[in-house]
Amino acid sequence: MNIHLLPLFLPAMFLLIWLEWQHDKAHGEQQYKFQSSIMNICCGLIERVMDVYIFIGLFLWFNYLQSHVGLLDISPTSPIAWLGVILGVDFLIYWFHRGGHTINLLWGAHVTHHQCEEYNLTVAFRNSIFPHIFRGVVLSLLAIIGFSGEMIILALTVNGIWQFAIHTTKIDKMGLLEKFMATPSTHRVHHGSNDLYLDKNFGGILIVWDKLFGTYQEEIEKPVYGLKNPIMTNNPLHAYTHVWQDMLKASWRVKKFKDLFKIWLGTPTEFYSTYKIATNKPQKPTIQMSQSLIYYIIGQIIILSGLLFFTLMFEEFIPPVFRLQTTILLVLSSISVCLLMGPSKFIFRLEFFRLILIAIAALFYQPLIGIASIIILCILPVSTIWLFFVWKKTCRLL
Repeated sequence: MNIHLLPLFLPAMFLLIWLEWQHDKAHGEQQYKFQSSIMNICCGLIERVMDVYIFIGLFLWFNYLQSHVGLLDISPTSPIAWLGVILGVDFLIYWFHRGGHTINLLWGAHVTHHQCEEYNLTVAFRNSIFPHIFRGVVLSLLAIIGFSGEMIILALTVNGIWQFAIHTTKIDKMGLLEKFMATPSTHRVHHGSNDLYLDKNFGGILIVWDKLFGTYQEEIEKPVYGLKNPIMTNNPLHAYTHVWQDMLKASWRVKKFKDLFKIWLGTPTEFYSTYKIATNKPQKPTIQMSQSLIYYIIGQIIILSGLLFFTLMFEEFIPPVFRLQTTILLVLSSISVCLLMGPSKFIFRLEFFRLILIAIAALFYQPLIGIASIIILCILPVSTIWLFFVWKKTCRLL
């Protein structure tokens, strides 16, 4: 069994986020807002821990296709083969990404990534798990050509790391690279909701696909980030599914098959203009978050990020049942932490219950994970007392 080194990118990413945030503060910029940044990170925690299972499934599926219907015998030791698979993944991601903006069913999976009205490195984390599943169908073409599952997954990882790096306003146009690479400038255009920028610049690593197929747009005016029809939510589950919920509501009302076809496979713009779905949902009154609550949420994010890091790094050493329970814990905890930003007495009760469940799990698995359980059991009383203090203070404001 081996220790995985790829998770080392996680602390490196958080370091870059911290540096960007410090730059933002020093220059009085407004690209970091607490609630949206926490939502971005929590969505990333959920996506990353679920990707363990999705990528294992894709790896096995790609290898099955390669061994049973692969057209070529492509060697993983060939540099040309690696260049080919990286280009192939990027080309297919371009078309899948383009479909994610022009086919309503796929937009429902991708929309989470475009909800944030700021643009910073944490936005790269704001994804749901569904695009990875749909994208795996498209990437199957590479396995049929003859690329192995390992090559496809690693090329996909390289693509994802580059895309993380271009979610920033701190880097201006990059000269010669702008002619053929996806850069922060070209990707800012992609996230802009300006009419000029809609459905432009889908490239992951290379921007040449956009230039070849007519979807390229240079950054000319300042982008306005977010959705044309913004949603107001701190609930990741709603963030993941709100477009699909609208599609189901519209499907229930129509009587003709052609309308169902338009709803699910038409464009998002056509869908919302034709079926008159109410997109500007009323926002509930919010209260100002206390510093104690902010610090509690930050503390929980640090703990959850550390748990994710060690789970990914020592994945092969963790018993499957405990790995599954850790996954459930990370998903539920990320959702609970997000919901705390719209505080209510019920949410605080849910958070207390979550801490109790963690304590029970840590006690139960203490013989298996030893020092990790001891650390968890030391942190939990502090978290519980802190949460109780925050709860009492917040209840006065509710």
